[in-house]
Amino acid sequence: MKITQIKTQIAVVLAIFIGLTYCPKTFSASDNESGERLKWDSQTRLSWKDFKGKSNKNSMLAAETNSGIHFSYQCSGNKMDFDIYAYFDKEKSWTKPNSTDVVLNHEQLHFDITELYARKMRQKFLSLRNPCKKSKAELQGVFSALMKEHRTMQNTYDRETNHSLKEKEQAKWQADIESELLKLEEFM
Repeated sequence: MKITQIKTQIAVVLAIFIGLTYCPKTFSASDNESGERLKWDSQTRLSWKDFKGKSNKNSMLAAETNSGIHFSYQCSGNKMDFDIYAYFDKEKSWTKPNSTDVVLNHEQLHFDITELYARKMRQKFLSLRNPCKKSKAELQGVFSALMKEHRTMQNTYDRETNHSLKEKEQAKWQADIESELLKLEEFM
């Protein structure tokens, strides 16, 4: 894994944690909303025009996806209403000139992995007993544990596929993530 990619992933995680704001019965785990965010949608695929960030000329990577999970909730009595979705940040995602469709498909799968974890988060929060009686620390712990798994899977994906260069591994990851998304389709 390249140092710049590690720094970017650490920065994303820090932005999520720094962006945590608490009010009575309200929790938000995303930084400022921007019109340059694209919500994950099963009918929409990324295109190179979505990568609007300035490319890192010193990076060995051809492109980089910046995606995250927005999470907010509101409690009314014992009922928790929440909003969880995967997003792609157009302004922080970049590509170098002449990147290939193979690389674009690799970047799409990064976004799909983020959606997989948004679904896991929805599943987890729906399964909590008396979620509105839980402390902020308990709820943050649930969120943090899933975000740690998400980060680990993203790193493993890049390592095992060598950033899309290992075609067989890339195809295996594609099939596996598609299968996992189908298993959690009810949490879409």
